[in-house]
Amino acid sequence: MAAPRGDARRGAPAQGPSPTGPKHVLLLPLLPVGPGVLPAGPAQPAWPDDAVRTLILTDLRELGARFDHAPQDPTMATLRRDVLALAAHDGVAGRVVWDLRADAGADVAAAYRAWAGNADPARWTFRANALALALRDWIRRQRATRHPGLRHIVIVGDDRIVPHLRLRIDAPFDRLDDGWVTETAYFQENTVGAGTAVGTALAEDMTLTDDSYGAAEPLAWGDQGLLHLPELAVGRLVERPADMSAAIRAFLRTGGDVTIARSLTACYDFMQDACAASDRLLEASGLPAADQRRLLGNGWTVDDLRAALRGEFDLFFYGVHAKHYVHETPSNGILYAAELAPLLGTRVRVRVAYGLACHTGLSTPGDHPEPTDFPETMVAAGVAFVASTGWAYGFDGEMQYQEKLLAGLTAELVQAPEPTFGEALVAAKRRYLLDADALDHLHAKTLAGTVLYGLPMTRVRLGDGDPAPTVARRDGAVAPATGAVGITEAAMPTDGGPYRRRVRAIVRARGLRRVSTPDGDWFRLADHAPRVQAGAPLQPQARHALGAVTLGGRSLAPRGAVLVGGRYRDIAEFRPLVRRARLLGLRPPAGAPAPVLSGGGWHPARLAPLAVLGDGAASQAMLHLILGQLHVEAGIERLYTALEVDVYYADGPDRAPPAVAVTAAAATAAGVAVSGSASDPSGIARVVIAWTIGDGRWRSTALTPDVAGRWRAALPPGAIAVVQAVDGAGNVAVVGDGGGIVGVPRESGPAPAQP
Repeated sequence: MAAPRGDARRGAPAQGPSPTGPKHVLLLPLLPVGPGVLPAGPAQPAWPDDAVRTLILTDLRELGARFDHAPQDPTMATLRRDVLALAAHDGVAGRVVWDLRADAGADVAAAYRAWAGNADPARWTFRANALALALRDWIRRQRATRHPGLRHIVIVGDDRIVPHLRLRIDAPFDRLDDGWVTETAYFQENTVGAGTAVGTALAEDMTLTDDSYGAAEPLAWGDQGLLHLPELAVGRLVERPADMSAAIRAFLRTGGDVTIARSLTACYDFMQDACAASDRLLEASGLPAADQRRLLGNGWTVDDLRAALRGEFDLFFYGVHAKHYVHETPSNGILYAAELAPLLGTRVRVRVAYGLACHTGLSTPGDHPEPTDFPETMVAAGVAFVASTGWAYGFDGEMQYQEKLLAGLTAELVQAPEPTFGEALVAAKRRYLLDADALDHLHAKTLAGTVLYGLPMTRVRLGDGDPAPTVARRDGAVAPATGAVGITEAAMPTDGGPYRRRVRAIVRARGLRRVSTPDGDWFRLADHAPRVQAGAPLQPQARHALGAVTLGGRSLAPRGAVLVGGRYRDIAEFRPLVRRARLLGLRPPAGAPAPVLSGGGWHPARLAPLAVLGDGAASQAMLHLILGQLHVEAGIERLYTALEVDVYYADGPDRAPPAVAVTAAAATAAGVAVSGSASDPSGIARVVIAWTIGDGRWRSTALTPDVAGRWRAALPPGAIAVVQAVDGAGNVAVVGDGGGIVGVPRESGPAPAQP
């Protein structure tokens, strides 16, 4: 929406494009408190520090200035009273920061002054990130030293008041043909103003995120940088002060509770499987099909959607082609964000909503060609709303990326007893990350770009208000039937090293079924979601959840995984199914060639990647058992019917893998001689070489390095191998890709096909 004074701060020129602790955090722009500035009254509810569960953050001075409201303006006084009432609510237990220039430490104050007074368009992104990271660190300190029970962060104010963190996410050079689209492309559609902070960020191909405000330590991924995975639920109120007051009052009228007695889903094209999965989860949790209004497929119109929105639904889940200001239905009907206000009415008809649609979560404060966006309309109607600030990716035939995350949000709502909406989103993001065997640019975009507008502490109940029954789920979406693969665990001798457990996976007869499509073939493991990566072959996989192990009074978390054995067969002349990520409304032209596979050897490289979150008793881990690999050059599919993996456990802060190298490899009369080195401050517990000679089996040889960390091994003729080093803290480093290690003579081609 357009602010009365545009996007320029008082005394600063308009922006232009650049050439180049708690579980919930609520950031609110607040006016300065003091005589002659705000009406007299308490500045804080009387919560003890250890009872505070919500931080409400704002800068009232900046907020008022953005909308030409004087400090004593009745609108600002009303907002202040509403914020205090929110903070005093038993389900909120809030502490309010009214003035970020004075009440959040020297680092935040300095960063805020630089942000608010910036006059150089080339510095907007730098200033925004400096403030966002300073505020993140301050929140983290408050959680550690003052408010140990912090759960929510609420931001009252749009990007001009408390900025989103800007992330640059790029596709790697070997993944340029996987469907990736830059945010610059959206900026070039000329619906976002070039002279705004948001327009500048998009022009620079930045993804806008609020996750940093609720995160602890960021996660490193790829070669690109850091990703913040939230622990606290973050919500943001936008855009006019009156809209923020309306959202708070809607929350207070209902006591902050939502009972999902009726739902509405509206999806089409490849996105509708996520909506259908959400409906099935709701029905399995006790919401009758008769209370679920469904607009699925290509047969519904914009008038059908308008009529449905005039009804009353507690949950609205949609998957449509969209921009920040408009939804397009299957028949090319148009629903503008500005239409939602009269459709939703002055009383709350929809309580929680999430959008599976590109840029439907992009808030556009300031002057824009299309000024009214969905976040501001939803917030003004009292809706807690989750959507993407940028491109929202999906996949044909299988749920992945934004589809999977939002179907997983429904799963979290029906799994936990009376979760808050924000906490369910945090849990869905963490589950999503565990379900990904490798964090790439599309996963990072999905996680970082998904934000919550409204109040994250909105508590969700199902049906009659009782806690939801436990529903088994498949990868955050659909309940599985077991039986396609048998997975067992057993403790193994430690031999003086870290504790380890052996995981054995055996695919049962007819558990793998070949699926043939006009675009290629793949193998499905019954009742298990496949490994889906845009621009790469679909492969069967099983996921095995792991938790902490208690040993001698210590809680040990999974740290690393080592391949020790497996059985496979090779299928020659295999034409794999490879698809790009999809964006609704952007379809490859008819007859477009399949994505070009890049890289050599076997793909994916790792057969048993391990994803771990947290430590000690609270740790969560997922062992990914990849049951298919493709040799790209030779066109051979290697299909696994058994895998054996050792998982190592430890406690303590050491998460860094050891250094390992192959220093010599040569063919001998007896086979292949391999030697190398491994080192780590915690010591090297063992080196394990997994190898195969193309006979349908992986075997392993365990080595004990000498005091200098040197190791050597003799392998059979024609062996290809993977070297795996385990340090004293259970961390694992790997050299090799399942098709040969550096320096070992490769076969001229993959092993011959097995009968």
